[in-house]
Amino acid sequence: KEFGMPVYNTLGNHEIFGIYDGSGVPKDHPEYGKVMYENRLAERYYSFDHKGWRFMILDGVEDTERSKYIGRVDEEQMDWIREELSTLDKTTPIVLSTHIPLLSIFTQYYYGNVTPHDSGTVVVNAKEVIDLFADHNLRLVLQGHLHTVEDIYVDGIHFVTGGAVSGRWWSGANRGYEEGFLMVHVDGEDFEWEYVDYLWEVEVPR
Repeated sequence: KEFGMPVYNTLGNHEIFGIYDGSGVPKDHPEYGKVMYENRLAERYYSFDHKGWRFMILDGVEDTERSKYIGRVDEEQMDWIREELSTLDKTTPIVLSTHIPLLSIFTQYYYGNVTPHDSGTVVVNAKEVIDLFADHNLRLVLQGHLHTVEDIYVDGIHFVTGGAVSGRWWSGANRGYEEGFLMVHVDGEDFEWEYVDYLWEVEVPR
């Protein structure tokens, strides 16, 4: 309410109720998993229009027994994307929002050029998702999860990873990036982005 503007949420791994060890939440809880998010915040995937741009919000987190979650866009959403695009003018600029990145150089940059991502770091079927937009005007992918900032420009698409308000999980800056958030400014079919320092300081216990 204090923002005085619309708020559109994107589901992340921390919005899946009860999946982490030690949560104490039984799987038969009526709001276990993504149910609480859908009941209280938003649909797990949806779209809206703003300033002539189509925003498509994706659920890129899949709950699994093996690793608690992986990055994946399910077949239900893939069908939904196809349906959305079938009625959308091909010149309309498109923004995708996903918590777990579709594309990142995180592991290569920080750990070495041949270090692979794991299935909890990026969306495992990202290529199939991106390929759906081959004949459309996908301009920007907003993504998070890694608590760092990236801008990868490939084939006319910016993949921007937007840092984190919590920085290094509430213990200071993470890899040089202060606690903050991404601000995107749209002007017609052009946009620019900036990373905004939240100006929050860690209080060190005495």
